[in-house]
Amino acid sequence: MIQLLKEEEGQSMVEYGIILALISVVAIGVVQAIGKKLSNGENGAFDKVDKALGTVAGGGGTPQ
Repeated sequence: MIQLLKEEEGQSMVEYGIILALISVVAIGVVQAIGKKLSNGENGAFDKVDKALGTVAGGGGTPQ
């Protein structure tokens, strides 16, 4: 009977390991997908700032 309990504990540990591995794979995929979207959004934001700064008149004169 004791041996049976030990075997079941071993199986449950393997099951937990498999579940943890699957969760890890999904989490890595989600982080990569979010990272790509954030990177693309960041590049778009930088482009907009560059365009806006390019259209602003330079200073140096007296204010009117």
